[in-house]
Amino acid sequence: MKFYLQLVCFAMAAVLLSCTGDVPASEPDFPFDVYLVMYNANNGVGSMEADDVKPGQSTVVAENQFVREGYDFVAWNTKADGSGDAYYPGDKLTPNNHMYLYAQWTLSPASSMHEGHFYVDLGLPSGTLWAANNIGAEHPEQVGNLYTFDATIAAQEWGGKWRLPSKEEVDELLDDKLCQWTIMIQSGVKGYVVTSKQNGNALFLPHTGYLQNSQVINTDFCGLYWTQTSYVSDTSRAFCLRFNDDVKESYLNYVTYGFAVRPVWKTAE
Repeated sequence: MKFYLQLVCFAMAAVLLSCTGDVPASEPDFPFDVYLVMYNANNGVGSMEADDVKPGQSTVVAENQFVREGYDFVAWNTKADGSGDAYYPGDKLTPNNHMYLYAQWTLSPASSMHEGHFYVDLGLPSGTLWAANNIGAEHPEQVGNLYTFDATIAAQEWGGKWRLPSKEEVDELLDDKLCQWTIMIQSGVKGYVVTSKQNGNALFLPHTGYLQNSQVINTDFCGLYWTQTSYVSDTSRAFCLRFNDDVKESYLNYVTYGFAVRPVWKTAE
Protein backbone atom coordinates (compact mmCIF):
# COMPACT_ATOMS: atom_id res chain seq x y z
CA MET A 1 0.00 0.00 0.00
CA LYS A 2 2.84 2.43 0.87
CA PHE A 3 4.54 1.82 -2.47
CA TYR A 4 1.20 2.31 -4.29
CA LEU A 5 0.62 5.66 -2.57
CA GLN A 6 4.16 6.78 -3.47
CA LEU A 7 3.53 5.87 -7.09
CA VAL A 8 0.24 7.78 -7.22
CA CYS A 9 1.74 10.87 -5.54
CA PHE A 10 4.70 10.95 -7.87
CA ALA A 11 2.50 10.51 -10.93
CA MET A 12 0.36 13.46 -9.81
CA ALA A 13 3.46 15.58 -9.27
CA ALA A 14 4.73 14.69 -12.73
CA VAL A 15 1.44 15.83 -14.28
CA LEU A 16 1.60 19.13 -12.42
CA LEU A 17 5.17 19.73 -13.52
CA SER A 18 4.33 19.04 -17.14
CA CYS A 19 1.54 21.62 -16.94
CA THR A 20 3.96 24.31 -15.75
CA GLY A 21 6.25 23.76 -18.71
CA ASP A 22 9.23 22.85 -16.50
CA VAL A 23 9.44 19.35 -18.00
CA PRO A 24 8.30 17.86 -21.31
CA ALA A 25 4.70 16.66 -21.46
CA SER A 26 5.87 13.11 -22.21
CA GLU A 27 7.45 11.76 -19.01
CA PRO A 28 9.82 8.80 -18.74
CA ASP A 29 9.18 6.03 -16.24
CA PHE A 30 10.89 7.22 -13.07
CA PRO A 31 12.61 4.68 -10.83
CA PHE A 32 12.24 5.02 -7.06
CA ASP A 33 15.65 3.77 -5.94
CA VAL A 34 17.65 6.48 -7.75
CA TYR A 35 17.22 10.10 -8.82
CA LEU A 36 17.44 10.88 -12.52
CA VAL A 37 19.35 13.93 -13.76
CA MET A 38 17.94 14.42 -17.26
CA TYR A 39 19.32 16.68 -19.99
CA ASN A 40 16.97 18.74 -22.17
CA ALA A 41 18.08 20.17 -25.56
CA ASN A 42 15.93 23.32 -25.04
CA ASN A 43 15.41 24.08 -28.76
CA GLY A 44 18.48 22.12 -29.74
CA VAL A 45 18.57 18.65 -31.29
CA GLY A 46 20.20 15.36 -30.32
CA SER A 47 19.98 12.99 -27.39
CA MET A 48 21.74 12.44 -24.07
CA GLU A 49 21.40 9.71 -21.48
CA ALA A 50 20.18 10.61 -18.00
CA ASP A 51 22.44 10.17 -14.97
CA ASP A 52 21.30 7.69 -12.31
CA VAL A 53 22.18 9.02 -8.85
CA LYS A 54 21.47 7.23 -5.59
CA PRO A 55 19.91 9.43 -2.87
CA GLY A 56 22.61 11.28 -0.93
CA GLN A 57 25.23 10.73 -3.62
CA SER A 58 26.60 13.09 -6.29
CA THR A 59 27.16 13.01 -10.02
CA VAL A 60 29.35 15.01 -12.39
CA VAL A 61 27.40 17.23 -14.79
CA ALA A 62 27.84 15.92 -18.33
CA GLU A 63 29.39 17.61 -21.33
CA ASN A 64 26.81 18.91 -23.79
CA GLN A 65 26.07 16.65 -26.75
CA PHE A 66 23.20 18.66 -28.21
CA VAL A 67 23.52 21.04 -31.14
CA ARG A 68 21.52 24.09 -32.16
CA GLU A 69 22.14 25.72 -35.51
CA GLY A 70 23.46 29.26 -35.19
CA TYR A 71 24.01 28.95 -31.42
CA ASP A 72 26.79 27.97 -29.04
CA PHE A 73 26.23 26.05 -25.81
CA VAL A 74 26.84 28.12 -22.65
CA ALA A 75 25.78 26.08 -19.61
CA TRP A 76 23.02 23.97 -18.06
CA ASN A 77 20.21 25.47 -16.02
CA THR A 78 17.38 24.10 -13.89
CA LYS A 79 14.95 26.40 -15.77
CA ALA A 80 14.50 26.52 -19.53
CA ASP A 81 14.64 30.33 -19.60
CA GLY A 82 17.92 30.43 -17.66
CA SER A 83 16.38 31.88 -14.49
CA GLY A 84 17.19 28.87 -12.29
CA ASP A 85 20.45 27.45 -10.96
CA ALA A 86 23.29 27.24 -13.47
CA TYR A 87 25.58 24.22 -13.81
CA TYR A 88 28.60 23.70 -16.02
CA PRO A 89 30.03 20.46 -17.41
CA GLY A 90 32.24 18.92 -14.75
CA ASP A 91 30.36 20.50 -11.83
CA LYS A 92 29.43 18.27 -8.90
CA LEU A 93 25.66 17.92 -8.44
CA THR A 94 23.79 16.27 -5.56
CA PRO A 95 20.11 15.97 -6.55
CA ASN A 96 17.34 15.64 -3.99
CA ASN A 97 14.76 14.56 -6.55
CA HIS A 98 14.42 13.77 -10.23
CA MET A 99 15.46 16.89 -12.16
CA TYR A 100 16.01 18.37 -15.60
CA LEU A 101 19.00 20.39 -16.75
CA TYR A 102 18.20 22.59 -19.74
CA ALA A 103 20.82 23.57 -22.30
CA GLN A 104 21.46 27.32 -22.43
CA TRP A 105 22.44 28.81 -25.77
CA THR A 106 23.99 32.01 -27.06
CA LEU A 107 23.93 33.26 -30.63
CA SER A 108 27.09 32.19 -32.39
CA PRO A 109 29.25 35.14 -33.33
CA ALA A 110 29.51 35.78 -37.02
CA SER A 111 32.57 34.29 -38.63
CA SER A 112 33.63 37.67 -40.00
CA MET A 113 35.68 40.16 -38.00
CA HIS A 114 36.78 43.76 -38.37
CA GLU A 115 39.68 45.02 -36.28
CA GLY A 116 39.40 41.99 -33.98
CA HIS A 117 35.66 42.24 -33.32
CA PHE A 118 32.86 40.04 -34.67
CA TYR A 119 30.03 41.56 -36.66
CA VAL A 120 26.71 40.41 -38.12
CA ASP A 121 25.64 41.11 -41.68
CA LEU A 122 21.86 41.48 -41.62
CA GLY A 123 21.66 42.18 -45.35
CA LEU A 124 20.34 45.68 -44.70
CA PRO A 125 19.85 48.05 -47.69
CA SER A 126 22.29 50.60 -46.21
CA GLY A 127 25.06 48.00 -45.99
CA THR A 128 25.42 48.64 -42.25
CA LEU A 129 27.24 45.84 -40.40
CA TRP A 130 26.36 45.58 -36.70
CA ALA A 131 28.79 44.41 -34.02
CA ALA A 132 27.92 41.07 -32.40
CA ASN A 133 28.34 42.51 -28.88
CA ASN A 134 28.60 45.80 -27.01
CA ILE A 135 31.83 47.64 -26.28
CA GLY A 136 33.27 46.19 -23.08
CA ALA A 137 31.42 42.88 -23.50
CA GLU A 138 32.84 39.51 -24.54
CA HIS A 139 29.47 37.90 -25.30
CA PRO A 140 26.20 39.23 -26.79
CA GLU A 141 24.38 38.86 -23.43
CA GLN A 142 26.80 41.10 -21.56
CA VAL A 143 25.98 44.79 -21.16
CA GLY A 144 29.58 45.99 -21.40
CA ASN A 145 30.49 49.57 -20.58
CA LEU A 146 28.05 52.46 -20.15
CA TYR A 147 29.16 55.81 -21.59
CA THR A 148 27.95 59.37 -21.52
CA PHE A 149 27.41 60.60 -25.06
CA ASP A 150 30.55 60.74 -27.21
CA ALA A 151 30.10 60.29 -30.94
CA THR A 152 33.72 59.14 -31.30
CA ILE A 153 33.76 56.49 -28.55
CA ALA A 154 33.53 53.47 -30.87
CA ALA A 155 36.47 54.63 -32.97
CA GLN A 156 38.47 55.35 -29.83
CA GLU A 157 37.78 51.96 -28.26
CA TRP A 158 37.82 49.64 -31.29
CA GLY A 159 39.59 51.58 -34.05
CA GLY A 160 39.29 50.81 -37.75
CA LYS A 161 35.98 51.84 -39.29
CA TRP A 162 33.96 51.18 -36.14
CA ARG A 163 31.61 53.99 -35.13
CA LEU A 164 28.29 54.65 -33.44
CA PRO A 165 25.23 54.02 -35.60
CA SER A 166 23.32 57.01 -36.90
CA LYS A 167 19.67 57.61 -36.03
CA GLU A 168 18.81 56.55 -39.58
CA GLU A 169 20.66 53.25 -39.16
CA VAL A 170 18.81 52.57 -35.91
CA ASP A 171 15.51 53.35 -37.65
CA GLU A 172 16.49 50.87 -40.37
CA LEU A 173 17.10 48.20 -37.70
CA LEU A 174 13.66 49.00 -36.24
CA ASP A 175 11.89 48.70 -39.62
CA ASP A 176 9.58 45.70 -39.30
CA LYS A 177 9.78 45.15 -43.04
CA LEU A 178 13.49 44.44 -42.66
CA CYS A 179 13.88 42.88 -39.19
CA GLN A 180 11.82 40.95 -36.67
CA TRP A 181 12.29 41.83 -32.99
CA THR A 182 11.59 39.02 -30.52
CA ILE A 183 11.75 39.33 -26.72
CA MET A 184 13.91 36.56 -25.33
CA ILE A 185 15.74 35.54 -22.19
CA GLN A 186 19.10 34.29 -23.39
CA SER A 187 21.44 32.67 -20.86
CA GLY A 188 19.43 34.35 -18.10
CA VAL A 189 19.59 37.81 -19.70
CA LYS A 190 16.52 39.55 -21.07
CA GLY A 191 16.67 41.38 -24.35
CA TYR A 192 15.67 41.25 -28.01
CA VAL A 193 16.82 38.93 -30.76
CA VAL A 194 16.78 40.99 -33.97
CA THR A 195 16.43 38.66 -36.96
CA SER A 196 16.93 39.85 -40.51
CA LYS A 197 14.09 39.19 -42.92
CA GLN A 198 16.65 39.48 -45.72
CA ASN A 199 19.05 36.66 -44.87
CA GLY A 200 17.97 35.17 -41.52
CA ASN A 201 21.06 36.36 -39.62
CA ALA A 202 20.43 37.65 -36.10
CA LEU A 203 21.94 39.64 -33.27
CA PHE A 204 21.05 39.91 -29.59
CA LEU A 205 20.58 43.25 -27.81
CA PRO A 206 20.43 42.82 -24.03
CA HIS A 207 18.62 45.05 -21.59
CA THR A 208 21.22 47.45 -20.26
CA GLY A 209 19.62 49.91 -17.88
CA TYR A 210 21.46 53.22 -17.68
CA LEU A 211 24.03 55.05 -15.60
CA GLN A 212 22.89 58.07 -13.58
CA ASN A 213 24.85 59.70 -10.77
CA SER A 214 27.25 56.74 -10.67
CA GLN A 215 24.39 54.26 -10.23
CA VAL A 216 23.17 51.72 -12.78
CA ILE A 217 19.36 51.77 -12.92
CA ASN A 218 16.66 49.57 -14.49
CA THR A 219 18.96 46.83 -15.78
CA ASP A 220 16.04 44.40 -16.09
CA PHE A 221 13.61 46.89 -17.58
CA CYS A 222 15.09 48.56 -20.66
CA GLY A 223 17.85 48.77 -23.23
CA LEU A 224 19.47 52.10 -24.09
CA TYR A 225 22.15 52.49 -26.78
CA TRP A 226 23.71 55.70 -28.08
CA THR A 227 23.62 56.77 -31.71
CA GLN A 228 26.09 59.30 -33.13
CA THR A 229 23.28 61.75 -33.92
CA SER A 230 22.99 64.74 -31.62
CA TYR A 231 19.98 67.03 -31.54
CA VAL A 232 20.72 69.98 -33.82
CA SER A 233 18.84 72.63 -31.83
CA ASP A 234 19.90 71.36 -28.39
CA THR A 235 23.36 69.79 -27.96
CA SER A 236 22.49 68.72 -24.42
CA ARG A 237 20.51 65.87 -25.99
CA ALA A 238 21.24 63.12 -28.52
CA PHE A 239 19.34 60.26 -30.10
CA CYS A 240 19.51 56.76 -28.71
CA LEU A 241 17.93 53.37 -29.36
CA ARG A 242 15.46 52.73 -26.55
CA PHE A 243 13.47 49.55 -25.96
CA ASN A 244 11.54 47.67 -23.31
CA ASP A 245 8.74 45.09 -23.43
CA ASP A 246 6.35 47.61 -24.99
CA VAL A 247 8.46 50.15 -26.89
CA LYS A 248 11.17 50.04 -29.57
CA GLU A 249 12.20 53.44 -30.91
CA SER A 250 14.88 56.02 -31.57
CA TYR A 251 14.55 58.55 -28.77
CA LEU A 252 16.07 61.84 -27.59
CA ASN A 253 17.84 61.72 -24.25
CA TYR A 254 20.27 63.82 -22.24
CA VAL A 255 23.95 63.31 -23.05
CA THR A 256 24.89 63.06 -19.35
CA TYR A 257 23.28 59.62 -18.99
CA GLY A 258 25.42 56.53 -19.40
CA PHE A 259 24.19 54.19 -22.15
CA ALA A 260 25.58 51.12 -23.88
CA VAL A 261 27.30 51.23 -27.27
CA ARG A 262 26.75 48.73 -30.10
CA PRO A 263 29.13 49.83 -32.88
CA VAL A 264 28.61 49.53 -36.62
CA TRP A 265 30.74 49.86 -39.74
CA LYS A 266 30.44 49.72 -43.53
CA THR A 267 32.85 48.27 -46.05
CA ALA A 268 32.19 51.22 -48.36
CA GLU A 269 33.40 53.82 -45.86
